[in-house]
Amino acid sequence: MKERCKSVESFTVFSSILESRNKTSNSLPRKTRGNLFTLIELLVVIAIIAILASMLLPALNQAREKARGINCTSNQKQIGLAFTLYADDFRGYIPDVQPTWATTWAHLLLSDPPSGTTEGGYVPYASAKCPSAPSDENDDLWWGINGQVYYYQYFNGKPEMKDTLGSFSVLVAGYGCYLTTAKVKSPGQTILYGDTSKTNGLPAKAGYCMKMDAPIVNMGFALRHANRGNLTFFDGHVGSVNDGLLPEAGLTYAINTSSLTLIDKN
Repeated sequence: MKERCKSVESFTVFSSILESRNKTSNSLPRKTRGNLFTLIELLVVIAIIAILASMLLPALNQAREKARGINCTSNQKQIGLAFTLYADDFRGYIPDVQPTWATTWAHLLLSDPPSGTTEGGYVPYASAKCPSAPSDENDDLWWGINGQVYYYQYFNGKPEMKDTLGSFSVLVAGYGCYLTTAKVKSPGQTILYGDTSKTNGLPAKAGYCMKMDAPIVNMGFALRHANRGNLTFFDGHVGSVNDGLLPEAGLTYAINTSSLTLIDKN
């Protein structure tokens, strides 16, 4: 009888210990769950992240476009060097935008185009592509690349400008329209090449690119890099201008590729 009482007593004590442990183990998860984020707290965190991202995104886009603008400047310096090398090889002559109906300056200076043929190969085709410009499905020597000032057409419309800039646009018998660098009065202030686009936002082409005073067939100088555009001058240097500096660069208009509007300084 005493042994039975001891067994009952021992069972009672053991049950109390188990119950105490169970209470302890049940209390731990409840304490842990209290430290987890609630749905509202998660939504608040997500909202804060979204706000920070919206604040940082414009700055990141500006930084990316600045990097593209620097890359474009490097490309244009290569194009300026190509014109210089061509002039050295051909007694100071360089091609105008389109010396003949079948040939552009690009055919004479660029190499390795995705389609078409070249005669010169002074710099890679990619050098004529602006990293910020839209690509074109007809990506070849005629489309989708930056280009020159069309001086032959410009001087035909404004012959008086020959007195200001120099009478350097000539017709070479059997070869077409060329520019003679020796007759450029101010090489460091006279534009040779630059960012070009269409007023509808599509790529320009090598055949017709820009004049100083108006677009050509809806194509012209483009403000493509955060409201700025790059220009290569006859002396080989590259400059960046915004709409306020257009007259100083000798231009009276520009195409804003962001808003697809024509900026007219006339």
